[in-house]
Amino acid sequence: MTAKYHYSLSLCILTLLALFLSLSSFAQKATIEGTVTEDDGPAAFANVFVLGTTIGTTTDFDGKYQFVVEPGTHKVVCSFVGYNPDTIQVSVGAGEVKTLDIRITQNAQQLKEFAVTGTRKTDTEAAVLMDIRKSMQVVSAVSSEMIEKTQDSDASAVARRVPGVTIIGNNFIMIRGLNPRYNNVMLHDVFAPSMEEDVKSFAFDIVPSQVIDRMMIYKSPAAELPGDFAGGVVKLYTKSIPDEEFTTFSMGTTFREGSSFQRFLQPERSGLHQLGINDGFNDLPDGFPRDIRRVTNTQGEGAIDQVGRSLRNNWLPEEVGSGMDRSFAFARASKFKIFGKEAGNITSVTYNNAREIFDVERNDFNAYDFINNQSVPIYEFDDQQYNHHIRAGIISNFAVQLSPDHIIEFKNLLSVSNTTQYINRRGYDLEFNYAPNNHSFDQMYRGVYSGQLTGRHFWDEDRTRLNWTLGYGYAYRDQPDYRRYRADVDTTTGEETL
Repeated sequence: MTAKYHYSLSLCILTLLALFLSLSSFAQKATIEGTVTEDDGPAAFANVFVLGTTIGTTTDFDGKYQFVVEPGTHKVVCSFVGYNPDTIQVSVGAGEVKTLDIRITQNAQQLKEFAVTGTRKTDTEAAVLMDIRKSMQVVSAVSSEMIEKTQDSDASAVARRVPGVTIIGNNFIMIRGLNPRYNNVMLHDVFAPSMEEDVKSFAFDIVPSQVIDRMMIYKSPAAELPGDFAGGVVKLYTKSIPDEEFTTFSMGTTFREGSSFQRFLQPERSGLHQLGINDGFNDLPDGFPRDIRRVTNTQGEGAIDQVGRSLRNNWLPEEVGSGMDRSFAFARASKFKIFGKEAGNITSVTYNNAREIFDVERNDFNAYDFINNQSVPIYEFDDQQYNHHIRAGIISNFAVQLSPDHIIEFKNLLSVSNTTQYINRRGYDLEFNYAPNNHSFDQMYRGVYSGQLTGRHFWDEDRTRLNWTLGYGYAYRDQPDYRRYRADVDTTTGEETL
């Protein structure tokens, strides 16, 4: 009992001693309090603090504040968003309560006018999904945002990712198993010019993936789609004003078994042939008769011979090394201003150079002999075929955004290609009893240009829209030189006779 009493007494004394020391310490402090006001009354939530310290507080709804400081001279700062900060020097003594009322004034400044503009995005996954949902047709789509997640280098590789689509030779597209004649390709809502004169063909590989905005593949008919398709319609759109500037360059090589690093035979060509351009090296000379059949020796002795000598009579192929296939791609995007309006340009250049060597067996047979149970051959030929393919393409798009709802674009596509072929045919014709050593030289130049001036306009919060296009397309096919000659080989002596 006595021990517990002494313990309680000690605890009470210690508590009183701690309280006394705390009151003594507080008695040495000073207090600053007051009210912060502005033109319309009390300033609630204004910051009041001692300069250079963390001592301070925030005013209440009535603009009142209070905090404790050490005795001495202090600089009290009052600040509030939109008002001029005020600094007041005040001196307080130990235990003193200092009243410091502060009036703050508005910081009136003329802000510069600015406009917030937005750009309608069409190359994102969300934008493409929205187009699919709004469409009443069966449609698949690929956006630029999706393409960036892949390693696809051109539109040909992109189209191969779409279910039901097959690209043959980078030019011909099959949709749902139907051949190219049943499918259409549209570039910016205009029919894409064909790379072939007698079949629908578009060079997908000349469009780098970096400049593709989106690709839509429609597999069911609609009023706004061409009516001459049964498989599908591919709509390809390229970018206008880029989101950011960029420059890319890529280079690739391909090894072809049986073709790369081999002896390669080809017709004589000029230097510009490497760019897929015909500079007239193998064109017919000026004044050459339009119909050689009308030329006779009655027009003059040796008239026919003179016409023949006017041609470039080189009947031997050049021998070079085939090397490896090569491809290059360059793309540049830039943004700039035209009369204060946002504008941009995207330009890409592609180049492909490939050589192929084929050993082709050609056989033909008479009607099957059912009595002797055998096929009677007509001929057995072996063709050594050397093909050289060159393709160069340029895409250049310019765009000006007149306002967030109005944009004008000028889009250009140019593609040129050249195919050179040399064939040496040997073997035996059993029906006519001769062994040929035939030679064929051929060069084919193709080119296509597509230019479009387009506009996109939106009104009434996108409920009314107008899209228009003025397009021009040009395609050509030039076969300046196709030569062949036949030599018969004496199988006994090996001598050849033209």
